[in-house]
Amino acid sequence: MKIRILCSKYFYYKIPETKSKLKRLGHEVFLPNSYENPKD
Repeated sequence: MKIRILCSKYFYYKIPETKSKLKRLGHEVFLPNSYENPKD
């Protein structure tokens, strides 16, 4: 299943753990556009 993680920048610290759990379950994970550069 394709899953896009959506959240406010306040919760970006939770993304790595959530992403790894979803990938282990076999899902394709997409991150917020500003995740790599949250200051923008």
